[in-house]
Amino acid sequence: MVRQWRHGARELSLEFPGGVFEKGENAELAAAREMREETGYTSKRIEKLGVFNPNPAIMSNRVHFFLALELESTGKQHLDEDEFADVETVSFKEVLAGMGKPPFIHALMGTAMCLYLKAGI
Repeated sequence: MVRQWRHGARELSLEFPGGVFEKGENAELAAAREMREETGYTSKRIEKLGVFNPNPAIMSNRVHFFLALELESTGKQHLDEDEFADVETVSFKEVLAGMGKPPFIHALMGTAMCLYLKAGI
């Protein structure tokens, strides 16, 4: 997971890695790239868990959720110059127990956790 400052909330958030697509990039490649850049980990296998529209009343964006399996550390993050994230290994139990309480404040992380639980992996 990555711990990073969230300006809107004015606090640190502990989150699964994520980001935006680069021009012409598909969702799976974007997920793998963002994980590698933010955490320094690569994955031998990525499984799509689902797609959500986080606020369909006023926004048209979609969020794609993936599960990365068989991880390997490269030992090096490749963050954007305005990106600051500390990598942390957090147990499943701690993440599940913490959802909805600081530092697990990002609503999309709750969605990701629900999809993971649904998948039963």
